[in-house]
This record gives sequence, C-alpha cells and structure tokens, in this order.
Amino acid sequence: MACNLNAQTGGDNVYEFLNLTHSGFIASLGGSNVSLNTGNLNLAYHNPALLNKEMEKTLVLDYVNYFAGINFGLAMYSRSYENIGHFSAGLTYLNYGSFTEADASGIITGTFKASEYAMILTYSKEINSHFSAGIDFKPVLSHLEKYTSFGFAIDLGAAYHNQSGLFSAGMVIRNAGLQITKYAGEDRQKLPF
Repeated sequence: MACNLNAQTGGDNVYEFLNLTHSGFIASLGGSNVSLNTGNLNLAYHNPALLNKEMEKTLVLDYVNYFAGINFGLAMYSRSYENIGHFSAGLTYLNYGSFTEADASGIITGTFKASEYAMILTYSKEINSHFSAGIDFKPVLSHLEKYTSFGFAIDLGAAYHNQSGLFSAGMVIRNAGLQITKYAGEDRQKLPF
C-alpha cells in the first residue's frame, strides 16, 4: 500500500528538484514509493528506511535528458556493516541549461546558467525482522544566474515488511529542513516538505 500526501501546493517552495523522480522504475510506480522493497537502491532515495543489505555495494547512475536542454540525475552508492547498519552516499542534480540574458529594454547582454545540487547521506537499520528505520541528510546548493542559496533537508522513514512478502507499509517525512542562505533580496523560503 503506497500513499503520497503533500502538505503544500507547487510553486511555493525552494529546492523543488528534491522531489524529482530519477528512476524509470520509480516513475512507473507513480513517481514515489514509500513501502515497496525490491533491493533497488533507487527506492532508498524516496524512503531511507528501505536501504537494506540486499543493496550492499550497489551503484546507481540515473540520468534524465529532459526537454529544452534541461537534464537531471542521481548517483548513489551503498554499503552495509553487520550490527551497525546500512549506509549510502550520493549526489542529485538538476541542470536548467543556458538562458539568454537581456537588459530592461530587451537588448541581449549574454547568457547565464542555472543548476541545483544535493548531497545525500543515508543511514538505515533493521529494528527487527519486520521493521526498519532510516534517515537522509541532504545539504542543498542552488545557483540561479548570479544568485546562490544553501540549505539542509532531512528525510525520516520507517518501513514494515511482512515475512510472507504479501504486505508492506511505509511512512516517510521528506525534505524537512530550512534554507540557510537565501537568494539576494528574497525572503527565506520553505522547502518542499
């Protein structure tokens, strides 16, 4: 059973790229997953509690060549340590491409670029044979033309898996955090929590 609840409407937040779906597999599930656990490391990006020993020494490289010169991707690697837990580290990015820069009268003065990045550090541990819990820590950097912003986001997740494999449930709080440095002249904005 999967359920996705959004607390805010679109366009009101900073770092919206954190909600992008990099994996074709996750996209086929509707763009989000909180409980399905198949050993695919992409699942841990959406719920850190899903990171497990089946993903040991797994490397994920996702790339999406979007329209109009936009592209985004994810690189992530995982390791497991007996009696300690499971760890992964990765980087996700969104490159908006090049834009034409013009002054107030419409005269073209050059070009500029825009991109956003987040590092993902994940830890998870099985509480018992049915339950697991996990946390992501995500430092975020956004560079839009000459404006830069920095922030932090945290994901907290829990997952339940029935031994028969016929039932699983999950819960996740995604992108709880704050914008540390704001864009020039802007008010501090909310994250896509």
